[in-house]
Amino acid sequence: MVLMDVSMPTVGGIEATQKIKTSFPNVKVLGLTMVEDAKQISEMMKSGASGYLLKTTGKQELVDAIVKVHGGERYLSERFWTE
Repeated sequence: MVLMDVSMPTVGGIEATQKIKTSFPNVKVLGLTMVEDAKQISEMMKSGASGYLLKTTGKQELVDAIVKVHGGERYLSERFWTE
């Protein structure tokens, strides 16, 4: 499992996720970012990420997301489905 920062210099998280998934399709990627932009969330998920969390998430949600993604489920931060 990779916890991928979405906003990185040089190679962004979306491009890095695509490269990881192309070379290692069984690796699970969980995007971790400060960005709450719907387009970026969509692009990250399309690139092969199995989940998307905000860096402000609590410890328990992070653990829950890792467990779910590792188990083959998809996960979006609680922030996106409680508004």
